[in-house]
Amino acid sequence: MKRFGFWENFLIVFISDNGADVVNGGSNYPLRGAKMTLWEGGTRVPTFLYGDVLQKSGYVNNNLIHAVDWFPTLLAAAGGRNTDKDLDGLNLWDMISRNGPAVRNEFVYNIYDVEYKRAAIRVGDYKLILGYPGLPCDWVQVSEEPEGIELETTCSKSNITELGVYLFNIKDDPLEMNNLVATEKITLRRLKHRLDQMGRSMVPADDPFPNFFAMRKLSKIGALVPGWCQAK
Repeated sequence: MKRFGFWENFLIVFISDNGADVVNGGSNYPLRGAKMTLWEGGTRVPTFLYGDVLQKSGYVNNNLIHAVDWFPTLLAAAGGRNTDKDLDGLNLWDMISRNGPAVRNEFVYNIYDVEYKRAAIRVGDYKLILGYPGLPCDWVQVSEEPEGIELETTCSKSNITELGVYLFNIKDDPLEMNNLVATEKITLRRLKHRLDQMGRSMVPADDPFPNFFAMRKLSKIGALVPGWCQAK
């Protein structure tokens, strides 16, 4: 990039869309959980940016950012302007490029209510999980087994249920060890209310059931699965 004269107008962004898959040897330790869960290990990812277009470099930014924010943020970095008033993402370029003030104060991890309730929201320092957070529900280190781990052995199912309610102060307790449901009643009600508000404007989930008439030799699970990105 430097040799061809692009470096002064060039930005590299490293990011993942979710936590590591512990079944295939990944680990999010010391965070809890993994890919496909609502725990921090399944949703929080490391990110860094590199380039001379940044006004401030060599610092750590701990403000909230959601995956939907990257489009308006990178658009602003490129000198563009967003005209879509209904866009979910927020422009965080000033916050990122020069360590400016925080922009986002909340985001939804998930709202799923087709077969069972599975929802989570972050507001300020607090995170609320309603329903089933997913397996693994423990703090899983890197597996030494060639085929990873069995998820069912990673925690006691008696403590993690489809009807569970979990409230954490993520700033003070990023490892999600202390459930505050019994002590933070006001915060619990406030986050439940906010999650209900957002749920009212949610587009209905499109989650077709797998077709089990697939040829097993062509599919490891013997099923045709439409995938999350293919709507009806």
